Amino acid sequence: MFYRFDVDKWIIHLLPPVLRKRSIYAFLRALLYPVKQLQAAFLAYKEGVDTQLAHNSFTDFLERFLNGLFFFEYNAIYITDVVNDRVFLSFISEGFAPVYDSFRGEDPEADITLNSFSHDKISGSFTVHVPAALSEEDIAVITNWVNYYRFAGTKFNIEVYE
Repeated sequence: MFYRFDVDKWIIHLLPPVLRKRSIYAFLRALLYPVKQLQAAFLAYKEGVDTQLAHNSFTDFLERFLNGLFFFEYNAIYITDVVNDRVFLSFISEGFAPVYDSFRGEDPEADITLNSFSHDKISGSFTVHVPAALSEEDIAVITNWVNYYRFAGTKFNIEVYE
């Protein structure tokens, strides 16, 4: 790609042999020093973008990325899916009381529930487990990165473990 070029060599290639003197070369290097700074800033930005694009919202990549942020061994920060076999339907306008429909016996906790309100136990599509050694600022950083990489419409929880 053309973004990787050496400004000093570029000066020499553009100068005709008659004008290749130390004073002219030094003058042109001084004039093009801001171009070198812009190129260095662009390359640093490009490396950051390449790092972000190297990861995605797939669980394995997201776990590696989060563990790499804090230099943890693999699986210090891990992601699990929320296993929830209940179905919740909202009937707020009707104001109905919860209706329990049983498939596995008479225990309402193991059954499908049709509620007129949102249930508190539904909290997300996946859970990010982080060690207790992390501070609140570190957990906020993890929250921001998971928000950045997660699929649209999915929810997540962060749980701290010992």
